[in-house]
This record gives sequence, C-alpha cells and structure tokens, in this order.
Amino acid sequence: MSGGSGGVCVGAPEVKKQVNNKDVDFAQKSLRYLFAKSYGIWEWQNDRYHKLPDYWDDTGVPYGGYNIQAPQINNVKIDNKTTGKIIKGGGGTVEFSFTTDIADEQLPLHTYTIDWGDGKKYILPQGNYQERPNPNDPHLYYHTYAYDLMNCGDPTARCQDTQCLDPDTGEKHKCKILNITVEVTDNWYKTSTAQSAQITVWE
Repeated sequence: MSGGSGGVCVGAPEVKKQVNNKDVDFAQKSLRYLFAKSYGIWEWQNDRYHKLPDYWDDTGVPYGGYNIQAPQINNVKIDNKTTGKIIKGGGGTVEFSFTTDIADEQLPLHTYTIDWGDGKKYILPQGNYQERPNPNDPHLYYHTYAYDLMNCGDPTARCQDTQCLDPDTGEKHKCKILNITVEVTDNWYKTSTAQSAQITVWE
C-alpha cells in the first residue's frame, strides 16, 4: 500500500492485528515502521545516479545516524601560488584554481561562488557537477583586474587601499590588496567553509 511521496506503508495489517489482540506494546513499536523511509538508494557516480540496494531506517535519520559532512576546498591558488600574487602595471588577468572534495553520499556538487574581491562575483548555475579532488585537475577560472576600476570604498568589494614596497627597488607604490574567496555547496545543501587567497594590484 502506498504511503505517498514521503514513504511506503509496510506494516499496517500487522499493527491492526496486534491491536485487536491487545498487544499494545508490540503495536506501539510497530507504528514506527508504518512509514519507514528509504535512504541511500541512489549514489552519484560518473555524471549520473546509480541505484543501490534499499536501506530502511525507521528513525528518520539518513543511514541510521549518518554524520553530514561539509564539502572541503583545498589547493586554493592564484597563478599557481598559494598567496602573495602581485599584478604590476595597473592590472592584468589571473588564473584562480582550487580543488573540491565531497562525501560520496552528498554528491554531486551543486554550486559554488567565487568572490573576486573587486565587487564582482561568479556563481556557478545550480546543477549536478563532478567534484575535483585531484590537485592535478582542479577547477580553473580567469579574472581580469584593473586598478583604476576598483573602488575599495564599495561595500561589495573586499579590498584595501594602501602602499606597497617594491622589494627590488625599495620604492613605494599605490596598491590594492584583495582576497579571492570561494565557497562550495553540495547536493545536500551543505556549504563549505570559505577559503581564500590574497592578491595585490599595483597602480
């Protein structure tokens, strides 16, 4: 007998029988199984879901107490550097890369947001995407910065107007220090801790 979209009615005849026999304790325990919900039937592999053997849990907790894990972001780099990237000459284009690692039960990757620090963002359209845990095959994005077009007073920007010392000449230059930040959300709508890398743009 169908129990609707929330579960399947699996024990109604037995519960009714035991109530009629006045075995109330057994009937009460059996009520938990009336709408047992199935978990773990599908798993994301190679760009599609694959059906797994049924797993029944009367507690309503996925995998009988499965601990939901936040997605992990690692190997955050700008032009293959973890931090300290400097753009001279008023601006330029950088390569931003990172890896993602998501628990198998929470795949696929659902979306992520890259905050470029200059008031602009890239938001990956919500969908089903593969994680990229291999540092030799990271997520790659490109962004162009222009010193004169960045307003650090803009509340949407994450940058700081300051002066930077040229390590080669000892001269000071006007510059803006920014943080490129990324957050990832998995298929269970669990969001990672934001990770960032610093970049400096000289006038």
